[in-house]
Amino acid sequence: MNEFGIGQGRLPTISFGIAIAEPDMLQTVSAELLQGVLTCVASWATKGHEALIAELKTRYKEPWMTQNAISTYGDMWVIKDALEKAGKADRIAVADALHALDAGPSKYYPLGEIKFDEKGRRVGAGMTVVQWQSGVPVTVFPPELALAQPLWVKS
Repeated sequence: MNEFGIGQGRLPTISFGIAIAEPDMLQTVSAELLQGVLTCVASWATKGHEALIAELKTRYKEPWMTQNAISTYGDMWVIKDALEKAGKADRIAVADALHALDAGPSKYYPLGEIKFDEKGRRVGAGMTVVQWQSGVPVTVFPPELALAQPLWVKS
């Protein structure tokens, strides 16, 4: 795409999944070639996670917070709530507590609530769109959670 002059955001390039936004992507493709590439992912670090992102960088030497890190962090809080509501480490009791969980607005997943419907899906769940900007994939959608505005080349 870059050879034909349509890369680096000149023509929106949309991927799906986290692989294209993982830190080791920079070992394969230069930041310059990734500039402007978008990807849709279930979750990513968003507005409100700044302190958590800083801790991840400092404590674990990770360059940014990926879907795997933020989702797993959120998962642990959901399991903690379910274990506390179940009152015991019994898989049936914890499963029942998860199904009945109503923990309010989601803090570690995009949009929605920490509540599950009859099919086990999170109520109001959204997703994030991440764009490579200056060598880092950042959340650009949804707007209320975005850490940056999307880059759109005008010519």
